[in-house]
Amino acid sequence: MRTNVKTNVTTQFQILSEDQCEAIYHNILEVMQRTGVDVYHEEARQMLQDAGAQVDGSRVYIPPFLVKEAISLVPDNFVVHHWDGSGLLRLRRNEVYPGTGPSMPNYIDPYTEERRHFKREDAANVARVCDALENILFVEGLGSISDTHRNLADLYEFVELITNTAKPIAAWSFNRESCENIYKVAVTMAGGEEEFRRRPNFMFYMEPIPPLVSNYETVDKVLFTAEKHIPTIYTPCCMGGATEPATFAGLLTNAAAECLTGVVIGQLKRRGAPFIMGGVMTVMDMLTSTYIYGGPELSIMCAGITDLGKYLDIPVFSTGGCTDAKVTEPQSALENTMSNYTAVLSGGNIIHDTGYSESGLTGNLFNVVLNNEILGMAFRIARGIEVNEETLALDVIDKVGPQGHFLTHPHTNKHFRTETWEPELLNRVAFESWQSAGSKTLGEKVKEKTRYLIENHRGPEVSADKMKEIEKILEEAEKKAREDDAKET
Repeated sequence: MRTNVKTNVTTQFQILSEDQCEAIYHNILEVMQRTGVDVYHEEARQMLQDAGAQVDGSRVYIPPFLVKEAISLVPDNFVVHHWDGSGLLRLRRNEVYPGTGPSMPNYIDPYTEERRHFKREDAANVARVCDALENILFVEGLGSISDTHRNLADLYEFVELITNTAKPIAAWSFNRESCENIYKVAVTMAGGEEEFRRRPNFMFYMEPIPPLVSNYETVDKVLFTAEKHIPTIYTPCCMGGATEPATFAGLLTNAAAECLTGVVIGQLKRRGAPFIMGGVMTVMDMLTSTYIYGGPELSIMCAGITDLGKYLDIPVFSTGGCTDAKVTEPQSALENTMSNYTAVLSGGNIIHDTGYSESGLTGNLFNVVLNNEILGMAFRIARGIEVNEETLALDVIDKVGPQGHFLTHPHTNKHFRTETWEPELLNRVAFESWQSAGSKTLGEKVKEKTRYLIENHRGPEVSADKMKEIEKILEEAEKKAREDDAKET
């Protein structure tokens, strides 16, 4: 028997050492206590003050003991379910789940390829395509709907997503009222509040405002999601050199302080409320003022926040599969690959923004389909090499011997399908075979597959009773929106 053996089950990837994480953590605590954060929500400020924080107007100085206690209360693992019971996401260390991104103003039409506003039917198409893709494991809408009431785009998006895929949704909303309506739809799909608490089917995404501001709407939603035990993603959208320090360590320090402010408020509202920290960590291009999605900076800092989340035992919201390119072309493939590869290897739990293009201004469903292929390759690399008596194949090697071959050996037939990754869209055939099949490029095959899935794939069937209840929620929301419009005029 061999003892004291270390085995790497998967590839190993780490940006920050434990000592570096510790140094950043100590500075986070100092920022929260010495610099403080602005919290524009009276109830939250009162909760913080009652718990031992110092409050001066909107500024709150949060002592280390409150931060440490809140961190200790956050579950280091929890589960988000498919609403039809067909699968789940286990949010725990190094479990990786890629998915799309939310709320962009523009969208690449999958047929005309024009850049246009995002529509309600687009959200349904995004959901159906994602439902069919094996490596896209949760769903966001890739746009902000433009053809419904302006204040209900968030609710309509969620309805289209959850009724067209069983995969968990990462929802967003303008305010608490919409958050509550989204929750009602999710509860309907789950079969009641008790069933939702036992098997939550969505996560709720919200952003504080860098640097160090927790605005009213965001905090109001935190209080609601914590109360209802909705898995909460509390994550700043950082721009190094603009809204955060230009140095990566400084950005991670400030951004994590913003994340942990939400964690503290949420745990004060309900101990043990499930939280996910992290975000979009990148820099501003000083030549163009562009928010860089495709550069190495995003990959480095998302890996860094992942290491910090692991150090704190809090699940992590990471970023990958995004690009600064305007259309699906070699630049987008390159940038999608680099960010996905780094995010997968670093072990971020929820990897969002697959399908983001044009520096976060345009949703592109072609890029989602392309990323599904890229992620398959990344997952295979991350799986690494299994070393045991069977895989070492010593007896097989001995039997075949010099000048033999392994092609017809039973060992090959047993293992080649699991050891070798098989692409769907990438081309490996001989030139003549490729030519006779139409000489299609990867881009052409991606577009064909996207359109095929839109036209042919349908998600799980939603019962008539559930759809009736959801329509009632929408009708009530529409009525309230019209009443609010009347008050404004």
